[in-house]
Amino acid sequence: MGSNAKYRLILTPLNLIDDTRIEVSRYAYNQSSFRPQNQRGVRYTQGTIVVFRIYQPLDTYNALRLSIYQGSRDLQLSLGEAYIFPDQIKGSRGILQLPIFASLQNLAIGEITLPYLVVQPMPKVEAGNLRASFHHYWPDNWPTLDVGYRGLGASYFQSSTSLTENTIESYLAVLKAKGDMVQLDVQLTKDYVPVVWHGFGFYTSDRDRSVRDRFDLRFVLIRELTYSELKASRVFILKRWTVQEYTNLNVKDVSQKHRIFPKLSEVFEALPKTLGLLVEIKWPQIMASGVPESTQSLNKNIYVDRILQTTIHHGCGRPLIFASFDADICTMIRLKQHVFPVILMSIGKSQIWDEYMDLRAQSFQQAINFVQSAEILGTALHVENFQNKHQLVNLALDLQQALFLWGNDLQDEHLLEQFRALDVTGLIYDQMDRFGPSAWKRSEFFRAPQLMELFGAQCVTSGNSTTIPGIKPAKPTIWPKLR
Repeated sequence: MGSNAKYRLILTPLNLIDDTRIEVSRYAYNQSSFRPQNQRGVRYTQGTIVVFRIYQPLDTYNALRLSIYQGSRDLQLSLGEAYIFPDQIKGSRGILQLPIFASLQNLAIGEITLPYLVVQPMPKVEAGNLRASFHHYWPDNWPTLDVGYRGLGASYFQSSTSLTENTIESYLAVLKAKGDMVQLDVQLTKDYVPVVWHGFGFYTSDRDRSVRDRFDLRFVLIRELTYSELKASRVFILKRWTVQEYTNLNVKDVSQKHRIFPKLSEVFEALPKTLGLLVEIKWPQIMASGVPESTQSLNKNIYVDRILQTTIHHGCGRPLIFASFDADICTMIRLKQHVFPVILMSIGKSQIWDEYMDLRAQSFQQAINFVQSAEILGTALHVENFQNKHQLVNLALDLQQALFLWGNDLQDEHLLEQFRALDVTGLIYDQMDRFGPSAWKRSEFFRAPQLMELFGAQCVTSGNSTTIPGIKPAKPTIWPKLR
């Protein structure tokens, strides 16, 4: 397709029974919401993000035709057509490379690449109800929230905190520093147990092997180990070219609050509900260079379902937001349930970090468009996107989208105050015990009983409870006897 050419795309189901609904989103500021596809299709130029959303009954397998028209007026004869057949859609995600055939001819004139995502309903979703929805609930008149990054901060690759990151001890320290929320990283083991750990893996060695340097170690991915194998592993971290062992924090006899690789369910049960949680779901991304961050072979639908089920059973009734750098996971979280909100995390434009291949996360503007398209709560952007242009935050806030900021630069009291003055939703940073609000803040925001009662309704909505936990039942009204 030419770089300046204008096209129209029309996606058509080829089934005899019309039981398929197609919606389309074309990204543009404040115009990215999904709409029913009309007869003229959707405009496309090179670089435009267009997403088709297809609803169809379970166990229905339809073929689809993508017709490509040149220009915007003549829709009588297509320039070419590509066909998508049911047996080409495998698993939860993938990339299709399809030939484009000339209209009315069996002649290939080009090729089109289409990423796809299949979202299956969550098992036992019928246990929930529609009494309330929290997927957009985060009032914009709340104060800017202080969010502890992995607790009090990263500890393995920089000396930011004396407490081990992503441990219950580090999370509780945020509460002591009068922080409102903590950000934590969750991923699944080989047997689909949600555990908390930031990296996609760690260095290990055999139990009886002497470790002198990094060449005595091998790297293993979390997804390659069952939970029991993970807890039986030696754990090493390369820190400033030195090898440090953390196996002593991966054994049963160590206190639970110091233990690494805690289960997500254990974190929920150990932390008070007045401490909000920003649960980041890990999934490796493909960099713009084409190199993947890591590899992942677990089924994406089951992956998300297990985290949601664990959260519904152990984590409802508290302020909790899901987050992910993976836009598809954000979409799945939104479509599978309505109890917990979700935000897209993004690097955006950065001189520090390499950008991802996914166009939806390559800039703040496209992240905003994705939020509107996917109908999620908001974004969490690296603070570098707003250096010397703080007013850009209004692009999100004016659309009533939540906006969290993260990055090492936020370890600065003056910068934190500047963004608080702009009413961003939250600030995610390290070393809250040094730079946090303890000197001037009376208490963490979610301590208010009214808020706890409000979030307790999540348990009722998810089907996990018939009453709001911790709330005393109202006394029955006694009506006077009428004569």
